[in-house]
Amino acid sequence: MEILKRMTVVFLVIALSICLTSCGESSVSRKNPDGTLTRIKYKSAVPLQRAPYFELSDSTVKMSFNGTIWYEASIINAAVKDWAAEGEFICESSNIKVYKANQHAKYDYAYVLTLTGTSDSYILFYSNDSPDQGSYGNDFDVSIRYFVDNTETVPDLDFR
Repeated sequence: MEILKRMTVVFLVIALSICLTSCGESSVSRKNPDGTLTRIKYKSAVPLQRAPYFELSDSTVKMSFNGTIWYEASIINAAVKDWAAEGEFICESSNIKVYKANQHAKYDYAYVLTLTGTSDSYILFYSNDSPDQGSYGNDFDVSIRYFVDNTETVPDLDFR
């Protein structure tokens, strides 16, 4: 019986540690040539919560939901933006341009978000979902935010 109590306490401590380490807001940032700082802030779901989960891998934020990676977000410069824009132009909103991803990408679509406060960096989203699907694959404003210094850019997801 004593062993069972100890195992229960150890399990509760581990579960509490997992919850506390996954609840906070995380970010990835890059210093721009103009002196500004571009940052992607994201907050993952707690274990067992039905909400997006974010993972940072090689300066790329990957959003997954229900075990599927829906999109990847990266801070890019103008040269990478031009490279991403080599694909066929699909549509745009007030601050996002959508392209068919070029042949080197592992996703079908490239979304380029123009940020307020700098012309030295952009946010590149790769997704397999087209802009007219309205799915998790292009839901770039749930539990994730984009900043240049303290100025937030909210993605306009009303594509034309």
